[in-house]
Parts: sequence; C-alpha cells; structure tokens
Amino acid sequence: MPSQETDVHVVCCRAGDYQVAFEAHLVQSAQHTADTSHALETQLGLAPPSAEGRHRLCIKGYPEGLTVAAPLELIALPVDAIHPLPPLIAARPPWPALRALGLWNQQLLFILDLSQIKHSTPSLVN
Repeated sequence: MPSQETDVHVVCCRAGDYQVAFEAHLVQSAQHTADTSHALETQLGLAPPSAEGRHRLCIKGYPEGLTVAAPLELIALPVDAIHPLPPLIAARPPWPALRALGLWNQQLLFILDLSQIKHSTPSLVN
C-alpha cells in the first residue's frame, strides 16, 4: 500500500509583519546578503525591507533570485495544518501569489506560490 505524504516541506520567513511560507523544493540555495533588490516584501507591495539580516534565495524558475528576511526556517508542515483561503479572501486575495493559510506553532502562515511572485502587482496590504 503506498504511503501518503503527511507533511509538506516549506521554507518560512518574514515579509513585513507577516510570516510567509513557500514550497522548499523550489529553493536551490540560500546565502547571506545585504542586497534588497528583488525583495519579497517589494514583490508583495509591502514596505521596503531593511538590508540587515537578508538571504538571497536561488529559486527554480526565478533567474533573478529573491531576497528574504532572516531567519529562514525549514519546517515539515502537516497537511492538516494547511487550509484553503476563506471565500472572501480567495475572491480578492491581498497578493496574487497567496494560495493557502497554515498554522505552525500557533502562528498564522501565509502560503505563497512562488511562480506567481514575479507576476505580482503591488498590494494595498501594509
């Protein structure tokens, strides 16, 4: 009998005041940087990030990479901790890349689809 996957491996980081997560298999490497170009916060329409405590991620399908705030955390998120967007949010998501919500250590995670980040337009969420 085939085993069912009970966890999804995600990378978590901060984006402004939000804790965000995305699929770990898309991240090829990470290195410390002070660069804020191609910042996740900017792509989501949030306030410009500080240059302190940043990582540049090399991401499959995203040649420019993406800079994110430290700390980065790799977690095995149980599938039952992932929830679809409520209908009102799904109808008008604050970010085009927002796909689901998750709960980890009693903290809300905004789960993003990185393939949609480069196509995102600035948001009004701040």
